[in-house]
Amino acid sequence: MTISLQSPPLVPDLDRAVFLVLDDFGSLGRAWRETDDLEAVLRNLLRGQYHDPVKVVGFNASEAWSMDVSAPRDQVRWVSAPVVGR
Repeated sequence: MTISLQSPPLVPDLDRAVFLVLDDFGSLGRAWRETDDLEAVLRNLLRGQYHDPVKVVGFNASEAWSMDVSAPRDQVRWVSAPVVGR
């Protein structure tokens, strides 16, 4: 039996887009919630999975880009509407 003494890499694979949602929990403070799936962020927004989303930021370190993918709050009021089939 061969035993490998090689440890796993310390640096994760950065060749992917990551999206962070800044969620406001009132007196408990704010937290960044992470996913690598923008469609999941949109679904979660529509389903009310975030307490009080403040901002959504996306970035890809290997492609050297980042952006605020949030819309102004007055343009996303429809997000709190009930989802059909829920």
